[in-house]
Amino acid sequence: MLRQGQPHGFKRQYRLGNYSEAAELYEAVLRESLPTLPHDSRLGLSLARLERYDEAFKHLRAAYDLESRDRKVLAL
Repeated sequence: MLRQGQPHGFKRQYRLGNYSEAAELYEAVLRESLPTLPHDSRLGLSLARLERYDEAFKHLRAAYDLESRDRKVLAL
């Protein structure tokens, strides 16, 4: 539901330098739905900007794994 209400709010907060708010919005979406490549990667980048590197790595690694899986499926 949150994802439908604010489709560009995440990107806007990130671009404005409001990394904490962007991370909160991404975390809220991930609590309500399955992880997706854009949400995991953007959450990871927001957390890295906040110097929360351990948490950022978890989400960036998940995004990398999703991308790798998608590439393998497309190659078949």
